Amino acid sequence: MRIYNARKSQISIPLTATEKIVVPSYGTSESFLPNPKILSLIVTSFDYSDIALIVSGPNEMTMCSETPCCSGFVVNSLEEALERFQTETTASMKCAAKVIDPINEERLEEAKKAEKAEPEVKEEEAPAEAEATPEVGEPETIGIDDIAGVEEAPAETETPKKGKGKKNKK
Repeated sequence: MRIYNARKSQISIPLTATEKIVVPSYGTSESFLPNPKILSLIVTSFDYSDIALIVSGPNEMTMCSETPCCSGFVVNSLEEALERFQTETTASMKCAAKVIDPINEERLEEAKKAEKAEPEVKEEEAPAEAEATPEVGEPETIGIDDIAGVEEAPAETETPKKGKGKKNKK
């Protein structure tokens, strides 16, 4: 497996306690044998737009498929990695394709013909009684700011009743 670096800066990934993989900017690393720990480190440290993992066999492909989120980094060749990072998808490219659906096109043409056949109707002013009619919709809600001027009614409190009862004398 090799790593293609699509960043402007060099990256360094620890392979073992004493070895590390150094990948120059816009370059590839030397071949190395990956393990699940290294792949999970790469997946959590980088984004799909930063690097690509160039696999060189079925064992590496299987290891990448077993690591969660690793499949977005995998390419089969250096050419594929270069192509992936050189072609940027923009909104204008997405909108450039014009797809014609014959079924919906017929319906669209029928709707256009129907619109042309109907004369334009001018909107008449609504009668005065329509303005007085309240619209049906959501009930009006009152917020805290709306009730700032409203005084609260005094809360009723229970006062202890003074009773004139018999007292027990002994």
